[in-house]
Amino acid sequence: MLKQISNDQYDAIRLWYLVQHSLSAFRKLETHFGSIAKALQAENLNRWSEAKIHKNHIERASEFFTALGQSKFQVCFDKIQQHTDFIVLDTDPHYPQQLLPYPDHPPILFGKGAFQNLSQPQIAIVGSRKPSPHGKQVAYDFAYYLSEKGFFITSGLALGIDAAAHMGGLKHHRTIAVIGTGLDLVYPSQNRQLQEQILQHSGTILTEYLPETQPIQRNFPYRNRIVSGLSLGVVVAEAQLSSGSLITAQAAAEQGKVIFAIPGHIYGEHHQGCHQLIREGAILVDHPEQIVEDLALPTQWHCAQQSESRSPMPEIPEHLFKLYQLLDWIGQDLDTLAQSANLDIAQLTSDLMELELLGHCIQQSGRYLRCRMITTSVAEAAQILQQGKVLAYPTEAVWGLGCDPFNEQAFLEILRLKQRPIEKGVILLAGQLSQVEHLLTEIDPIIREQIIQSWTQRSRAERATTWLLPADDKIPQWIKGQHAQVAVRVTNHPLCIALCNAFNGFIVSTSANSAGLEPARSLQQASQYFGSELNYLNGDLGLSREPSKIIDASTAQVIRA
Repeated sequence: MLKQISNDQYDAIRLWYLVQHSLSAFRKLETHFGSIAKALQAENLNRWSEAKIHKNHIERASEFFTALGQSKFQVCFDKIQQHTDFIVLDTDPHYPQQLLPYPDHPPILFGKGAFQNLSQPQIAIVGSRKPSPHGKQVAYDFAYYLSEKGFFITSGLALGIDAAAHMGGLKHHRTIAVIGTGLDLVYPSQNRQLQEQILQHSGTILTEYLPETQPIQRNFPYRNRIVSGLSLGVVVAEAQLSSGSLITAQAAAEQGKVIFAIPGHIYGEHHQGCHQLIREGAILVDHPEQIVEDLALPTQWHCAQQSESRSPMPEIPEHLFKLYQLLDWIGQDLDTLAQSANLDIAQLTSDLMELELLGHCIQQSGRYLRCRMITTSVAEAAQILQQGKVLAYPTEAVWGLGCDPFNEQAFLEILRLKQRPIEKGVILLAGQLSQVEHLLTEIDPIIREQIIQSWTQRSRAERATTWLLPADDKIPQWIKGQHAQVAVRVTNHPLCIALCNAFNGFIVSTSANSAGLEPARSLQQASQYFGSELNYLNGDLGLSREPSKIIDASTAQVIRA
């Protein structure tokens, strides 16, 4: 429910109401009279014919200030307040900037849920309202995968492919529904529960239509320009030749968006629309990762991810939101941003630094771009490690810093962050015994059995044990430091097991803190220590209360009790 409506929003609502969603009439009146407010002045309502608009609009204007006219408008306005969480005008900094280049963008948007989702990277998934079971499964799978990668899934809340895409996206709290009615209606009624789930999972319902707008046929093709305009690309999951989703694809093509089509059986009527799109130049995809690759976004594009506990997305301060809207996932230099934001360099630099400290922005080679700092995707986290970057993640008792142990540059970055001398060495963390079994070959059989039991037969609440083992010639010197041995632990923390297995081997594990500070025991504490200098895999700590004890396997001496 809306708490407050500004004068500008109120004027825009009144004009939008009088022209009954006619974009051309709205723009003509705004241009002719110089502003929306002036077009609504009583003395100017009688002059609307000068703007050469349809006579129906002129008739509504003539009765607007009568008792009946005001009564009808008040009913509409009351429903806006009752059913709407946010309103954005195309002159507001919160308006999705990706829509502004298109001359047919709506002047006003009404929404439920989180408005900040509109500024996040989106991929539209559309298709038939009467798909095959295979088509629905494919749409769900693609949406699930892409939302896990950080994309919001945008679709039209229709039956069939739309509904399946929303279901896949809401599993990771990332879906946006653009509807063809007012927010007071749910169409189709079968999707009432789905709409509630979208809102419960921090999603967004968006429309350009006023309350009481019925689901008339022309609204749905027209709203498709918003679906495609919001998105980086459009995926047609399954479509017949007569499918309305081809209209979305056409709108996307006219907007210069990338169109993807998923092929099917050559004799299946459900797939003929997709095959036609492919013949016309759409990109054939049979795996969602191909979409990520073809969009060619840098690895820093990712948006902030919600945790599994359904925590809200990080808030962007009001005074920084306009600047954040101007950032993209490719990067812009200071001069370009200064011109776009209409800020002097000093103020711009200060605001960018604040965004960077909050984890919403990163600087690379003199260019500023949006960044992703937090993920709950193990696959993403493993990819971060493979790219030679540092990752903070929860372990059995404290948060740790990790990297590829064979990447010297990444390892040195950890030492820099921790202010740790290289002579000390670090622990290697494995997800399963087979990843480090080759380091046990020279250990006394009795001791080896003790090591294996300490790793494989320990409860999650019991304190972990790290063993100092003979290092073979494959272990880099920088991992050992000044020592001849290497510190190794096989974890029983589910997230760490999954991370090592996804990385396909052991990783560096050292406590997430700088010299002299306590190890971080939460995501918040880790991010306070290191800010935007690294990436974070969010999750729960293990049940142990203390960092691992360390034992020398050759002497049985306890190095850290």
